[in-house]
Amino acid sequence: MSIFMLSWKFFTRRSKSNKLNITSFLPMTGVALGTVTILLTFAIMDGLEHDIFDTLKSFSGGSIININDISSKDNDVVIKYLESNNLNYSKFIERKAILQMEDRSRIVNMRAFDNLNLILNKITNNLEYNYNNKSLIIGEELSNRLNISLQDSVKILSPLDLKFSTTFIPQEILYVDNIFSTRLLDFDLNFIFLPYSIGEKLFKKSGNVGYFLINDVEIPKLISNIKGIKIEKWDEIHKSLVGAMKLEKIAYVGFGFLLILISCFSLLSTMSISVMQKISQIGILKAVGYNNFKIKKIFFYFSCISGVIGVIVGIFIAYIIKIIEINYPFFHLLFGDYPFLEFPIQFNLYKIFIVSCCSIFAIIIASIYPASKASKFDPIISIGMK
Repeated sequence: MSIFMLSWKFFTRRSKSNKLNITSFLPMTGVALGTVTILLTFAIMDGLEHDIFDTLKSFSGGSIININDISSKDNDVVIKYLESNNLNYSKFIERKAILQMEDRSRIVNMRAFDNLNLILNKITNNLEYNYNNKSLIIGEELSNRLNISLQDSVKILSPLDLKFSTTFIPQEILYVDNIFSTRLLDFDLNFIFLPYSIGEKLFKKSGNVGYFLINDVEIPKLISNIKGIKIEKWDEIHKSLVGAMKLEKIAYVGFGFLLILISCFSLLSTMSISVMQKISQIGILKAVGYNNFKIKKIFFYFSCISGVIGVIVGIFIAYIIKIIEINYPFFHLLFGDYPFLEFPIQFNLYKIFIVSCCSIFAIIIASIYPASKASKFDPIISIGMK
């Protein structure tokens, strides 16, 4: 009989009978559950992060260059840098104003771009947005709150740009040409997109002015050192959300590794009990020629078997859950009304490999103590023990 088969039977059979020892399968079960938990956590959180972070980048910009307080000469340097590097950008004006629809009104963030197609391609799910100088785009939640539909006319007022000499509040009547939906933070409720020409008419006294870059770009010191310039990245703007999601991923992955750690203790306990129950069998093995190294191999092989079987079962279950979710979505039953539920479950082969190796390695480590203990028994004394 090979050491491999001997190792399997040694731990999966009871000492005084040939009946199956159920407790020997507990470590495998624990590794499988831990592997499923970790892999699904990575897959779900990676898919969720992909969708949310892409929306944040599209909405807030990969990089934003604010030029409120720089000179026209420095502004020319910024434009030259953007164009010479073929960067996708749009000039923007952003500030708060009042949206009025009949007797309903709300203070919202107005964003005026000279290239709305670049900014809203992902958000509106349109290949091309054919806007004109009398159109605007609002969020779905805002349209529901104020009962605004497509092609409705609304009034935009900017009290902060009031001309005291005439007491005239700058205002424009525009038509709702599109309604976007991100279902993220307060974007759908508190943001409106306008053509840049409208922004120039309404917002003359104040507001943020700058360049909106669709990608996260490392801005050179030649630009970042310009006096008065301000450069922001999407992950810095939404630092709390990004940090919370990464912390949540660590917490769930930690729970999965805790299950594997419990499995290690379970294996340690199972092997230790087996050593105490099968002292005479260990003595017989040593008497027929099994040295200390071969005795340790029996324990080592079973720990490897437990780890490999647990990992394979865990990966298999994780993929089965993914297939079920694709065909019969059920995660919404677990997460309730969480806004982002239509995200891909993304398995990463590299992460699967790392998780598998860590799980198997942890189980092997747990077998060192009982294996060392068993190899030290004196064969003459241990054969006579029951």
